[in-house]
Amino acid sequence: MVLERTGNQVPNNADLPGLYSLASRSLEVAPSQQSEQSYRSIFGAVHTIIQSVGELRNQRGDAHGSHRAKFVSSISEAELAVNLAGSIVLFLLSTLESYLVLTRRIGSDGRIVLVFEKSTVWRLIDHSRNSSDHLEFYGQDTGPAMWLVGDSGIYLMSNGHPRLGEDGLLIEPGKEREVYSLRVHADGCDPKMDDFERWWIVHGAIDEGSDFCIPIPAENVLGALQEATTKIVIVVGEEDYSVYPDSEFERVFGEHSLL
Repeated sequence: MVLERTGNQVPNNADLPGLYSLASRSLEVAPSQQSEQSYRSIFGAVHTIIQSVGELRNQRGDAHGSHRAKFVSSISEAELAVNLAGSIVLFLLSTLESYLVLTRRIGSDGRIVLVFEKSTVWRLIDHSRNSSDHLEFYGQDTGPAMWLVGDSGIYLMSNGHPRLGEDGLLIEPGKEREVYSLRVHADGCDPKMDDFERWWIVHGAIDEGSDFCIPIPAENVLGALQEATTKIVIVVGEEDYSVYPDSEFERVFGEHSLL
């Protein structure tokens, strides 16, 4: 599945270690692709485990109609082999998900696709629209708005004042520098959850890689939220942007464009 989803051809005669080598290279987790010695060692050990589990399966398993006497006699040995294989499979699937999220976010026309969870954006919109005052954008009063920000990750935040803290409560006067604003990161662009090398590719494709802040009127986001199923999508171009509910985005760009 990894090879197919990353656009690679699956060879007919490759063994398990060979398939893993191809998959790891396509996801950039092969030992030779790592700059840090610790990661080279870890991913090298993973390759060794794949090879050894494959050999154990051929020698002691029942995959080839082997006689029962050849089966692994120790339950603990069998559990070890299954758990090692399962951990590596989960790692590959998680890495594949991150890879697909980001590689599908930069279009051939240079437009960037940013996907946000609907529920938290609703909280930000409510705060901005119900605030009596709003933060100015370089001296300009934009009224209720979402700020699309790129610095440590890429995220949306409300411009309402007093600001809304990450605990969901209004930040008390005098504590503005002590508490982060509530924010919702774009899928794959949260530095607490996602690899820097991957989300930075998306960040670098906007405004020539500089940190940025784009004010989006709250009403523009509200319309998309009201029609969205679970996500909203912001498509950023060189000089413009568009906001879509997930259903409309998939109608325009294809049924599986958000996968």
